[in-house]
Amino acid sequence: QDLVPLLPSDGVEDPATLLIASNIVANGQPFNAARQRQVEHDLAAIPGVRQVALAMSMPMLRLVRMHGRVSNRSDSLHAGAVMYQGDKLVPTLGLQLVAGRDFSEAESDSAEPASADYPVIITQALADALYPKGALGQVIVMGSQSSHPSFHPVIGIVAHMLRNALEAGASREIGYAMIRSGGFSEWPMPSYAVRLSGGHTGEVRTQMLAVIKRDLGSDLLATITPKRS
Repeated sequence: QDLVPLLPSDGVEDPATLLIASNIVANGQPFNAARQRQVEHDLAAIPGVRQVALAMSMPMLRLVRMHGRVSNRSDSLHAGAVMYQGDKLVPTLGLQLVAGRDFSEAESDSAEPASADYPVIITQALADALYPKGALGQVIVMGSQSSHPSFHPVIGIVAHMLRNALEAGASREIGYAMIRSGGFSEWPMPSYAVRLSGGHTGEVRTQMLAVIKRDLGSDLLATITPKRS
């Protein structure tokens, strides 16, 4: 926002109280869901932490980027959009839900594979592009409708959330993004977003790093110190 004022809002609330732990890489076999969840639980127990989101991908990271063709049900309108996958991303990032709801606990705990017709939360920009008369309750079609597409009900709409594709510049496409929840199984590169209740970012950052190293131990290939978003 500081470098390119023409960009729309990224939708993230108060970056000064948000820490991101990324570049967490498994040394060999991927981390199973239980170990990823254990880290999430232990990060949430750190004093001063208000909310934690476990994610496979999130807007401020370019390491994992799921992008593809999406369309409305009739295929009369389509766009290229990014999908982010994580639990509690809406409250942790502070995204503004303008219609619908966040994911339920059952949806967050679901182990449905990527091919399943899971529900999604989309941005207002993508909603306007695919369903100008209203996207809530409609279906987002992922992939070509001629070759085994998947169908995803829209349960919520957030005001803003930017793609991690700054080459899109100030174009409207930079806001074409979606979130899914659940689907966690084995994954070699989990990321965590941690929302603080106040200051003390240095202390929390140190404890975050200690939790990750303790919980993942010798199976951890590399990590960087959690930084502000």
